[in-house]
Amino acid sequence: MGDRSVETVSTDEVRVIAELPESASAWPAVARIDALAEQAGHPLDAPDDPVAACWRELRIDCSPADIPDDLQGYWGFRWGADKVVSLSVALTRLATAGRTS
Repeated sequence: MGDRSVETVSTDEVRVIAELPESASAWPAVARIDALAEQAGHPLDAPDDPVAACWRELRIDCSPADIPDDLQGYWGFRWGADKVVSLSVALTRLATAGRTS
């Protein structure tokens, strides 16, 4: 990973990193990508690192705040790092369309 350019990373490699467990929780994938970004020299709190900035945007927790107890299970709410879930869906659709490397 360290010396590779972005262009050499295949969507299959990204898909493995972003793969979600059966629970569909994005947090295990977020933790893996956090660690990989840090290992690759992209501190997540670095304001001038474009990789870190992009990842901070994708990992935003969109869980609703202060949900009343009777609405906790409502299917319409988006929970967790929803953009990470979207990444997995987008990669699957690209693969189905034959547009991945």
